[in-house]
Amino acid sequence: MGFLSFLGRLLFASFFILSAWQMYNEFGDYGGPAAKSFAPMVSDFCRLVKSKLNVAPAINAKDIVLFSLLSNGIGGLLFIFGSRFGANLLMSDRVLTIAQIWHGHYFNKDITQSSLKAIQTDFVLNFALFGALMYFIGMKNLILSKRTKRNLVRLKTA
Repeated sequence: MGFLSFLGRLLFASFFILSAWQMYNEFGDYGGPAAKSFAPMVSDFCRLVKSKLNVAPAINAKDIVLFSLLSNGIGGLLFIFGSRFGANLLMSDRVLTIAQIWHGHYFNKDITQSSLKAIQTDFVLNFALFGALMYFIGMKNLILSKRTKRNLVRLKTA
């Protein structure tokens, strides 16, 4: 059962690792096509922070893409070995991706019906990946709590 669990984590993490490799190859000087898709969301976020706090944050789309690239790569490698930290890194990247899809596509009024289906499929896929990562973290916590309860019972009877 241990090998099957490792194989499942390896196959699941390969999605994120290959995504990080593709982002690395496309990164370039300006952040690649991912920076273009994150740019409207980052500018709206900076505008919102400036209006509320009167402070302009020094953040650009290239920084967000770099974080996404690193969290996909490092999180995927850590997830293979069963790390909850790796799963949390991958979850943070899924949150960014879901926000980018929601902000960049659902508010676009000039969208065709066929492209809307593709966007909805991508949106649901990212939610499913987020749910799978939440399930992994929950199962890790459950196994950890069962182990500590079992050890406490043995200490009392000894």
